[in-house]
Amino acid sequence: MIELKGKEKIELFPNHVGKSQVVSVCVQAYMHENFIHQCLDSIIEQETNFDFEILIGEDNSSDRTREICMEYATKYPNKIRLFLHDRSNVIYINDKPTGRYNFLFNLKEANGKYIAFCEGDDYWIDKQKLQKQFDLLEKNNKMSSCTHNVYQVFSKNDYSFSEKKIYCQLNFKKLYLEDLLANRYSLFHTSSFMFRTELLSFPNLLMEAISGDMTIFNIIAQHGAIGVIPEFMSVYRDHSGGITKTQEHMQYLAKNKIHILQLFDKYFDYKYTKVIKKTIRAYEINSPVRLSLAFRIKMKIKHNFS
Repeated sequence: MIELKGKEKIELFPNHVGKSQVVSVCVQAYMHENFIHQCLDSIIEQETNFDFEILIGEDNSSDRTREICMEYATKYPNKIRLFLHDRSNVIYINDKPTGRYNFLFNLKEANGKYIAFCEGDDYWIDKQKLQKQFDLLEKNNKMSSCTHNVYQVFSKNDYSFSEKKIYCQLNFKKLYLEDLLANRYSLFHTSSFMFRTELLSFPNLLMEAISGDMTIFNIIAQHGAIGVIPEFMSVYRDHSGGITKTQEHMQYLAKNKIHILQLFDKYFDYKYTKVIKKTIRAYEINSPVRLSLAFRIKMKIKHNFS
């Protein structure tokens, strides 16, 4: 199991958030100067009948992201826990720097019964999002987690953005682990995921898989169904400051998603080998560059409950 041992001491902003929080919202922030305001405001404005904390991991950005996060932490001392990281703690995967240390540190610090995600450049658009997901999981003890529909916007490195488009739209009540393993693309976005903290584990494959969020999805889904709320409640922001969508990079992503599937094949003791091999084969015979949004929405779902 993973143990985080930072090379430099992480600076903890001196806030006093109680430990009786029901939901922990994890925010990873890096170079999000133009977006972090909207992200944090959308979380703070959540209307709930329970207490929730916001865990912000700021990864020592060279823009004003850290300064803005500190301003919010000062303004909301009973709501925000801010962790100021040092770049010497960055974890490299496939010789590329990642935000994995920041991501894992937030998860390990979460006190809530449930954990939700919102990256620093994404945002929520329904003030009842947390309440709706909490209510669903409270009523369905066998569900490991839940998700919902998500929009996508394409932004420049400012607040201007294109018209919202559908990123993922789910019109059924549940997903299962096999559904995740059977599809080349994630069936939902990180900003829509809430899960039971007690189901979280930190296997070593989290230090190998290029996608930390997809890895967490699978780790949690092995414990039960993922409930679906068929409403649009968050927005994934695709901006010019993000990863370039070149053909070379798309092929790199496809290669690493195959690697993730191979890691999970071993992790699940080859229980899902048949479905995993079929998905890997689909990657190998289809160029990722040609895959359209229409294809992604037209997904194969094994369990389609009415």
